[in-house]
Amino acid sequence: MSNNQLSLREQLDIVVKWLDDNGVKINHKLIEIVCQKQSVDDVTNKNTPHEQVVEGLGVIALQDLKIDHTVAIIPKSCLLTPHTTSISAYLKKYKIKDATATSIALLYEASIGSQSKWYGYIKSLPLSVDLPILWNDADLKNLKGTSIETVVYENKETVDATYNKYIKSKLIANHPDVFNEHVFSLDNFKRASCLVSSRAFNIDTYHGDSMVPLADIFNHRTGRENVHIESDENDDLCSKCGSSSSCKHRKRSREDDHHHHGHKHDENCNHDHEEDEEDEEEDDDEQVQVDDLDYLANIKVPKDSLFIRVVREVSKGCEVYNTYGDHDNSLLLSKYGFVELDNPCDLVRVEPDLIDRVLESHSGLEPAEIKDRLAFYCQLFEAESRDHHAFESSGAADDALVCSIYLAMLQTAQYQQLKKTKLSMIYKQLDKLEAKQMVRSNKRVGEFIITVIEERLKLFPTTNLDIKQEIANLSSITDQRLFNSTSLQIAEKQLLLNSKNGNLIWVKDL
Repeated sequence: MSNNQLSLREQLDIVVKWLDDNGVKINHKLIEIVCQKQSVDDVTNKNTPHEQVVEGLGVIALQDLKIDHTVAIIPKSCLLTPHTTSISAYLKKYKIKDATATSIALLYEASIGSQSKWYGYIKSLPLSVDLPILWNDADLKNLKGTSIETVVYENKETVDATYNKYIKSKLIANHPDVFNEHVFSLDNFKRASCLVSSRAFNIDTYHGDSMVPLADIFNHRTGRENVHIESDENDDLCSKCGSSSSCKHRKRSREDDHHHHGHKHDENCNHDHEEDEEDEEEDDDEQVQVDDLDYLANIKVPKDSLFIRVVREVSKGCEVYNTYGDHDNSLLLSKYGFVELDNPCDLVRVEPDLIDRVLESHSGLEPAEIKDRLAFYCQLFEAESRDHHAFESSGAADDALVCSIYLAMLQTAQYQQLKKTKLSMIYKQLDKLEAKQMVRSNKRVGEFIITVIEERLKLFPTTNLDIKQEIANLSSITDQRLFNSTSLQIAEKQLLLNSKNGNLIWVKDL
């Protein structure tokens, strides 16, 4: 994919030059792009404490950052997307969209080297990101018991099927001169897909999953990010021509053209795509004034731009974080290749068949009664909600899980009476009962939840529940795959133990 022989320092120098050459504006008084082993002191030349040392490439605050500071401006012309790539016509012809299209675009642009507009940017990228879809069976065994144990195999099958459907049977088969089978191999497609999965942002309805130079250098922190990528234009663009107002592809009222910031596009799109390109060139000449401090306040930038703005204050000398979204650890590992032990958005999934097994062994109900009560739950609520049972970072079980257990634990007379009640009255009754109240109203509900947690913990390959010791042992793990899979197990076990302790308190209070 890129020159993985380059040092981080060389990658840094290349991408900084490329960003500058392509009109990306960075407020160098506020932030600095740094690389591994480059400490805060190296950047500021001050006696600032080493509060953060960036791993790989990252961004450091050179002074205190305040909310609404604009630290960088990125013209959308810099984005690598299915619409901006030089093979966009092929992607359109075969209706290849979303992350698949972006992955193919990235692979193609990398294959043509210096002929690509994104040559310098791509050279700064890692060869790949080691997501679980690249792991072998031995490595995948270390994910046993985690929330992505089965998901990874499904993802592998999806990638293989996508490759065969679009690249092998369409692009390579019909255009071998453009899509060389050695370059567009399954392995290369997987690597490109991993890069796109871990670095792309969904910018708007036109560009979709986009590689956004500079934005992908900011490292991630769930729920505690410092900056967001924003646009001062309407994000709801026509998916065919990119217009933000009425066009021949869709009918929209003028009132719908207002962005949430109050800005409005007045241009109409009533033209062919050849004319679209001409209009895009004209739009590039239009300028907007940026209202911000110092250097950026006096810079005119292309109208169609993205702004990296501060949403949470950062102290001088600290790393500046972006976010890929509020994701749990299983999704962070499967899509981005890392785990956060202190992730405030973490959760542990529980398969419905585990709930059913615990019901059969601990509820005291006959199989027919269990089936009837679960069917009644599915009559009241969407049956698919049982596929998303989970324990959340707060320790609470999701509402659907608690409600299904509450119905299963009702005394027979109570259950039969409930079944005779009008649905509207049942909904009112359940709406008044929060999950915690359902547990407190029936001790058996809390006891059952504890049993579910204990059975869920048994799915992990080790029964060691000394979390502090397991975290301490992480420092001795040198294999990155083992480190990530072990970190995921630790995070999920810690969450389940916290949930168990919380429910024990509830049950003891009854």
